[in-house]
Amino acid sequence: MNTSPCVSGDLFLGVDVGTQGSKAGLYTRDGVLVADTYAEHRFDHLRPGWVEMDDDWVPVRPIIPFHATYQAIQSVRRSILAGPLREAFAAIAPLRSGNA
Repeated sequence: MNTSPCVSGDLFLGVDVGTQGSKAGLYTRDGVLVADTYAEHRFDHLRPGWVEMDDDWVPVRPIIPFHATYQAIQSVRRSILAGPLREAFAAIAPLRSGNA
């Protein structure tokens, strides 16, 4: 978890759900990173050369690793709730490229 000094004002949450893990970052209105974190996705290695995403972590299709994404968001959220900020989230807008 990376955090920077105390900030005031609106914060914006960015979430990147990648192939290997999920990253969440909090940014000021000016684009300054306040806190960020990364959570790895779980994979099953059923046999040599074969890798599948752990079904317990992927409740729906298309594949969206909710558990790692949730962990990343909660971790970055806890980092600001421990400080002077109490209501930092105004909105979360999911974006997806590719098959959207």
